[in-house]
Amino acid sequence: MTPSEIVDLSDLFDMRQDRRFEIARPIELIPIGIDGLLDIERRVMGTSRELSVHSLAVDVPRGDWHCSQQLLLGLHWRQEVHYAGIVVRRMKTHERGMFLGAEFGGLAQELLEGDAPLPVFDRDELAFVLPQSPALYENWSQAGVIEKTLLDRVLVCPRCCGVPTFRNACRKCGAGRVRNDRLMHHFACAYVGHASEFCLPSGEVACPKCRLNRLVVGADFEYLTGENQCASCGWRDSETELYGHCLRCNWRFELHQAREQELHGYHVRRLAPLAVITDAV
Repeated sequence: MTPSEIVDLSDLFDMRQDRRFEIARPIELIPIGIDGLLDIERRVMGTSRELSVHSLAVDVPRGDWHCSQQLLLGLHWRQEVHYAGIVVRRMKTHERGMFLGAEFGGLAQELLEGDAPLPVFDRDELAFVLPQSPALYENWSQAGVIEKTLLDRVLVCPRCCGVPTFRNACRKCGAGRVRNDRLMHHFACAYVGHASEFCLPSGEVACPKCRLNRLVVGADFEYLTGENQCASCGWRDSETELYGHCLRCNWRFELHQAREQELHGYHVRRLAPLAVITDAV
């Protein structure tokens, strides 16, 4: 179509809608399924013809277009592509293709509205989740519609990806019911024993070996960490192991078995029709 050609597109618009503006910009259309996934293989290029705050008309090649079809619109503006969801309402053929009249809306528009999609902790699922399925965001990212950004990495359950708690636990059974004996080391005679051996009924501290009393911590003795003992299985050892316990499925696992989950945010350049109209007039 040359600039001198005049095409009546009035029948593509509801005349009760806002004022229309003739704006010719490169556009791309991608069909969108009921699951929100984009049919990237069927992406087509075209040109915008008229634009209002709530609707637009575009010139595209002939194809399998139909009323109520939901599409993702990408409009090239200011050296970038800005996206919006549209629903086809009217169609008109011409010798080189078709004009489509559409309204902003549909599933794609719902997904694009609001803040940028970010993972959040779901109290019911006890896991980090996105507003939609990860497959949808991966599909849109592969299409170049959204930009994926790494926000954080977290350790999650290797079985169900639920959020775990971590604790120093028994190296044999993984239970967190582990305690260690508090020992005391008397510097003067080198005696090491349980703290209970040094405590007198009067509250004073005395060495059970050399009988020296009124001992002062730091000057006469020091506290030591004794052997660990598990209250669940009776295991004793000088060291414990860091274990995770999944809040969702109750799976208990060693720290090195935890799965590292990447948390991504997604950015999209949403189409603001009013901004495009203001820039054109």
